[in-house]
Amino acid sequence: MLPEYDAVIFDEAHTLEDVAADHLGIGVSQGGVEYLLGQLLAARTQKGILATRWRSSTLRGRRRSPNVPTHETH
Repeated sequence: MLPEYDAVIFDEAHTLEDVAADHLGIGVSQGGVEYLLGQLLAARTQKGILATRWRSSTLRGRRRSPNVPTHETH
């Protein structure tokens, strides 16, 4: 075990960012992204989180496009 230090000197510090990213970062692959997007909405089956939310909001009469502003007056 190393004793406590007030300062640390990194030899070969130009590799520090890559080493830290390898050990502390996350990896993203094309397959992983495709899997997560499929969980949101599977185009072939129309199943997924977004399809479920759309159906439930439609049943409550709240079907709205997120990109189209609504202008309601009360």
